[in-house]
Amino acid sequence: MGNCRSKSKPKYDPKAAATRKVILHPELISKPQYDPNAAAAAKVILLPELILEVLSFLPVEYLMRMKCVCKSWNTLISDPTFIKMHFNHTFRLLENCPKLLSYDLPYFDMLVGSCVGNNYRKTFFYFCNPATTKISNKLGFFEEGLKDTVPNFFNFAFGYDDSTDTYKVVAFRPGGTEVRVFNLGDNYFWRDIQNSPGVPFSKMNSGVYLSGCIHCIGQIFIISLDLRTETYTELMLPSGLNEVPREAPILRVLKNCLCFSHDFEGTHLIIWQMIEYGVKESWTQLLKISYEVLQNIHHNLETGHYSYCLPLYLSDTLVFANDSEEHAILYNMRDNSVERTSITIPKSLWMEAKDYVESLVWYS
Repeated sequence: MGNCRSKSKPKYDPKAAATRKVILHPELISKPQYDPNAAAAAKVILLPELILEVLSFLPVEYLMRMKCVCKSWNTLISDPTFIKMHFNHTFRLLENCPKLLSYDLPYFDMLVGSCVGNNYRKTFFYFCNPATTKISNKLGFFEEGLKDTVPNFFNFAFGYDDSTDTYKVVAFRPGGTEVRVFNLGDNYFWRDIQNSPGVPFSKMNSGVYLSGCIHCIGQIFIISLDLRTETYTELMLPSGLNEVPREAPILRVLKNCLCFSHDFEGTHLIIWQMIEYGVKESWTQLLKISYEVLQNIHHNLETGHYSYCLPLYLSDTLVFANDSEEHAILYNMRDNSVERTSITIPKSLWMEAKDYVESLVWYS
């Protein structure tokens, strides 16, 4: 066999590697060519239906900014069909976590102001949307005389008639059966309708709106006025309520259900909930809170005065207020504890506080 010589491998020289340069001929470098058709195809195009759907889920604050993006979006967001679509989406998403509004705003959008003369009181109405901060010009007024030496003013409730797409104001007198209705847009014209079948309790109950009806609580049943037909239905109180409480029950809407609270024998606060609207058998005793837990929130030991406990909002915590102090109060159902919050408004306004869901709804 012949001699086989092994070839020696060149040693790696880092200095030589550092000084070595790689030179590519310009023709060997490929440059990307601009293709206008490909660039146009790369643009993202959103269909109008998709834009509509996405915008309808945005908060009101963002939508107010979006109106400034372009004329077409401003037109879209201002369209009544979109406003209804947005409200329906928002209501379904936020019905269990509404905001509390401490103004005189029944349901969400009616503002009431008044002035008193020597022999009359005149109440003015404005349409207001707190989310958009818009307020209308004066829409109407209600004038009533002062009877006897003690004024017996009307209370007002506000609601929506979906059969005619009309907002209505209902005036009723606590302790009486007289009822009047005002349609927004009727040029200050109030209509007398059929008298209430029962006598509403005192001014503590200004009427609540639910399922297209205005509700007031009477001595033996809840009076429901259907805004579509302007007729009444009597909703019976729960069977477990055997006697009229010594203090007037307070009617509210909690968790999108009709509820009322009342004192029980001076020892407890009880809240009832109608789980299935209009069905007497669906009344459920939701809460029974001992006044010992509420301590001096309900009973002022110095004056002997018993305060009205007004439920405002309910989840795992009950938010309520009373007529003797300015603080909102939290009752935790899990550990049966009570605390005052740092949230304060004049105590007279708590009785008019409402929960509401932000929307673009507007009357023009």
